[in-house]
Amino acid sequence: MKNLYLFFMIAAMVMALECKSGEIAREEGVYKLADGSKYVGQWLKGKPDGKGTAFFKDGSTYNGEWKDGKRNGQGVYNFSSGVKYEGTFVNDVRHGKGSYFFKNGSKFTGEFINGNMGDTGTLVTSQNDTYTGSFKNSTFHGKGIFAHHDGNKYEGDFVNGVKAGKGILYFKAGDRYEGEFSNNTMHGKGMYYTAGGDKYVGKFERGVIKGAGIYYYHSGDRYEGEFDNGMLHGNGAYYYKNGAVRKGRWIKGVAVER
Repeated sequence: MKNLYLFFMIAAMVMALECKSGEIAREEGVYKLADGSKYVGQWLKGKPDGKGTAFFKDGSTYNGEWKDGKRNGQGVYNFSSGVKYEGTFVNDVRHGKGSYFFKNGSKFTGEFINGNMGDTGTLVTSQNDTYTGSFKNSTFHGKGIFAHHDGNKYEGDFVNGVKAGKGILYFKAGDRYEGEFSNNTMHGKGMYYTAGGDKYVGKFERGVIKGAGIYYYHSGDRYEGEFDNGMLHGNGAYYYKNGAVRKGRWIKGVAVER
């Protein structure tokens, strides 16, 4: 009678380990996968299922959740090349929210789609620059914010990884530029505000004031005319705060006789 009671107790324990859905309870142990890799963890119906770690033949490892023999759920994949992914997997593929750690120290956090970086996310570079915004083909593309490690910050358009289009550049010293960009530099029409209270409205070329524009001095004076390399250069008119006007020609910031 005692043995019969023990039998029923053991049977009850086995049934309790089974899933409520009727699935067979998971086993645990060390297993060899079909490709020769090693798996340590939970097993169900002859396949990795639950939590476990795989040691692949190329030196890569995966530690996380499995379903029906595939990586499904949250996990960490360490590639033999030195990069790492932490996040969501669907059928062995990076898909959903996650973080990708590059070999050079950079880190991307955001959405992954079918194994690739998605359309939005945040990239922190090895130099501690931070970009948050839109991506295309794993590069900055669309609207974004790039905070430089030196304290400068850009908000605006990106095309194929570079500042291009319209944006605002905030300088650490307090200056600010609003306008057009090309190939990561101020280029086209824009407005530049200095920390000291001056303001320039006009054209820029390859990062410097060049062409026609108006410079408003914080003193109340104003210059309208041509510029080159950030200096008054060419024909123009200088309007003084007291009402006086000087029209003429400037060479490298110096007024000259016609």
